[in-house]
Amino acid sequence: MSWTDTNYRDYMDQKGLARRRNIDWQLTYEQWLSFWGNDIEKRGVGIGKLQMCRYKDLGPYKLGNIFKDTHERNCVKWHHNGIEIDNVYYNTIGEASRELNIIPQTINWRCKSKNKKFEGYKIL
Repeated sequence: MSWTDTNYRDYMDQKGLARRRNIDWQLTYEQWLSFWGNDIEKRGVGIGKLQMCRYKDLGPYKLGNIFKDTHERNCVKWHHNGIEIDNVYYNTIGEASRELNIIPQTINWRCKSKNKKFEGYKIL
């Protein structure tokens, strides 16, 4: 593949993002292309865009553990869990986000981080 191929760049970007989030990536470029199929132009971030999601937001990105969902529904999942941050309970990640002025994605990442600095972050 060539870096001039937009799809290949997108594949490498998504694979790199998973690595930065410490999520195992077990998809070849061909598997990734097949997964997206005719929806490849609909993928992205923003209203109406499709995202690659993992079941229960757990495990690796691999066939059998991924599905497509809209950006809106993928984000809503983050707002329906009780959460505890440093012994303070919040009904949702969204509530904690507003109260602490931290974006929901950061709170979600900290909850899943193995970094001892964030051991007070727990999704309930």
